[in-house]
Amino acid sequence: LKPFWLKPLAPTGYCPCLARGVPTMTVALTRSHLLLPSVVLLLVPGGARPATRASCGEGECAAEPLAPSKDSVLLQLTAPEARRAAAAGPPATGRLALPPAVTLLLAERDRSVRGWSARSLSQGLLLHAKSLAEAHLARAAGANESAGWGEDAQAELIQGLLDTIDQGLYTGMMQDVAEDQTEVDDQLQRIVQCDRDMADANASSSAQGVTAAAAGEFAACEGTAASLSSARASTCAEAHALLAGLANHPECALANDTSPAALAAFVECLEQRAAELPGAREAHRQCFNATAAHEAQVQVCQAKEHAHHEALCALRAFAESTCQAYGACHAREAEHYAGVVERVRRVEEGRRTEAVALVRSRCYLAIIQANATTLAGTEGQALLSTCERLTMENLTTNMSNFTISYPPAPSASACQLVPPGDGGANLDCEAVAEARLRLPYAGLSPLPADASLQTSPRLELSGHHIIIGAADGIARLSGSSVMVCTVKHAGAEIPGNACFVVSETSGELTESTPPVPGGLDEWIFVERLGHNKALKFGRYGWCEVVVAEGATLTYRAKVQLLPGTTRAVFMEPLENDRMVVCYDNGIKWNEHHEIRCGFVTDVNGTLSYSHEVLIEADIPHAWTEPRIKRLTDSRAMLCYSHGQFQKPETTALCRVLAVSADGIAKLGRPVDLSADVALGHTKGDVAVLTPERVLVCDHRACVVASAAGPDVAKGEALALQPTQGHVRQFSVLATLWDDRAVLCWVEVPHGKSIGTPYCAVAAVQGMTVALGSAFPLAGDKQVLSYKVSATSFGPDRVLACYEDRVYFWPEAERGSQQDGCVLLHYDGASA
Repeated sequence: LKPFWLKPLAPTGYCPCLARGVPTMTVALTRSHLLLPSVVLLLVPGGARPATRASCGEGECAAEPLAPSKDSVLLQLTAPEARRAAAAGPPATGRLALPPAVTLLLAERDRSVRGWSARSLSQGLLLHAKSLAEAHLARAAGANESAGWGEDAQAELIQGLLDTIDQGLYTGMMQDVAEDQTEVDDQLQRIVQCDRDMADANASSSAQGVTAAAAGEFAACEGTAASLSSARASTCAEAHALLAGLANHPECALANDTSPAALAAFVECLEQRAAELPGAREAHRQCFNATAAHEAQVQVCQAKEHAHHEALCALRAFAESTCQAYGACHAREAEHYAGVVERVRRVEEGRRTEAVALVRSRCYLAIIQANATTLAGTEGQALLSTCERLTMENLTTNMSNFTISYPPAPSASACQLVPPGDGGANLDCEAVAEARLRLPYAGLSPLPADASLQTSPRLELSGHHIIIGAADGIARLSGSSVMVCTVKHAGAEIPGNACFVVSETSGELTESTPPVPGGLDEWIFVERLGHNKALKFGRYGWCEVVVAEGATLTYRAKVQLLPGTTRAVFMEPLENDRMVVCYDNGIKWNEHHEIRCGFVTDVNGTLSYSHEVLIEADIPHAWTEPRIKRLTDSRAMLCYSHGQFQKPETTALCRVLAVSADGIAKLGRPVDLSADVALGHTKGDVAVLTPERVLVCDHRACVVASAAGPDVAKGEALALQPTQGHVRQFSVLATLWDDRAVLCWVEVPHGKSIGTPYCAVAAVQGMTVALGSAFPLAGDKQVLSYKVSATSFGPDRVLACYEDRVYFWPEAERGSQQDGCVLLHYDGASA
């Protein structure tokens, strides 16, 4: 609100000159616009005061410097001008109306007017009322002034102003107070709503219920396991007592007595001992069954414990997310509340000043309404002084009506959604998530009937840097990354044992470049050692640890853990930083080999090998291929070749090993798979499906081996038929689900060593296996490979890689296509 500067245009008009670019308006002054005796109240838009007066039609405002501005909306007209306007007679309407500017300012004031603007408005009215009171006192002092229509008109005008104050300004101010209080209260409720949202999220989440249910199932399972453990202990103790009693019987001895009586006594002794054999076998069977039942229950309980831990981790993740959202919500809304309070306090202070001005205005207007005779003496000046002295401190008006309440903002609540003492706070959820990726997979739902295998995304590697030899050079690092290693080319044209990382993110495969060479020679064997960490074995017992930080690989110094006569090495992770290792100890090449197993651990960056045990001795050929697969935390399946190298009688045996912190031991009798498959010279592979079953495939057939009983059993073999005029070589298996695996091989023409890489899904039901449709791994690209590399890196995730070369030898002659990797997974599968 700023004062107009006026310049005469015509007898009844003025030009208000504003800043250039600001819309101007012409206000015609008639007698009905005059606020008697000598005041005109005008409203103009706010804004910067112009440096000069602006042009305004005919009789332009001269470009003259402006006079000093006043924080007032009053312009004084000379008393003679006012008297002449009054003498002109009453308006045509018959009633003296408020000036349009006053009406706009007071009765229809913008509700957004706050602070300085409100104070200017009330101060303008105050000055106007004071001027009217002073003028009225002056007129009362002049006894010769006679009452005319102006007196009545002024009384009517004063009453109109009083009505405006009571009905317009006070009402508007109270509405403003209510609006401001509502704004404060609403913002305060937004803070409270943060707590409600947190409570609602907690109430609507199933995480608490799932966790409680999982905890109950685990507790019930442990109770059953305890009962089975007790039954096992008593049954095996009874069997031990029976067998110990039989062992104490005198042994049957024939000595040198050749008499019929001595021979008969010996036969009778054998018959007596033989009669005891069924009881001994039954005692052993009962002990084995009780032990198997307990171990099976332990596996069930481990799965339920893992499910409980996953539920706890999910609950903790939910709690952390909810608490983080609550903390951000409370901080944001509390900050907004502080800003609202600060702003409304400023407005409130202006409104209180405005209220004082209005009270004083009423005081001045009351003087005008007083009897002129009363005001003629000193009483009039006393009343004027009383109005002058009215301040906030001595007002009798109840100012609480203009006071805003500012409740303190509530403090942030302690966010404790995870019940204390449930074990979730100290649980290593990263390890729990990692356990989900361990083989054999546990807790999987059956695949949907319409689930289809996807062969994408596909990654074309940036260079020809894969040379896949007979050894296994691929291993999982995490649930989203795999390390791929190449063998060393004999001509040293390709770095020895160079490795790189293939990562899957949001459905896309990426590679780390360039491949990073290691310190091992020729063939290598790779397996995961821990999170983002792998162990590489080369020949002669040397090994090195590879650590992945994102896509960057670093090597620790190589060490020799196994004898210099070590050939092929196969590994299986047991838990982080600990694995079981089985190797071919070639005492004399292709004549005297043996299989040994032990533990490799990585503690504080130092590798160690311990608890070695001899599994098989006096194997008359090389390439025993001792492939070890974890079944449970206490059992593993070992499959290896025992036949003559590259002869039809080549065999494949599978047996169960007991694995514990105390060492490794053989369990039961092995199963002979040699009629169906062969594992020598890396022709076959093994994939674990469940804690009882593994799938064994070579280039001829696939067969299921089961460790559900005391001895390993085998199912019916599935013969694999190559394309006409071709042969299969180097079958590779990678677990895809708990009832199927990806089988990859290379199909080569007769007499050749390289050919087209293919893959198919082998599905197992019970003890039978069926093979799905084969598809070329490289898609529509024509590539020639010696072998395929494939590995599992989580449920429903297999990465398979292929190469393209021109010749088997020399390996450096590369084909025209890029080497590549493919992610194989099911569409619609869910773990």
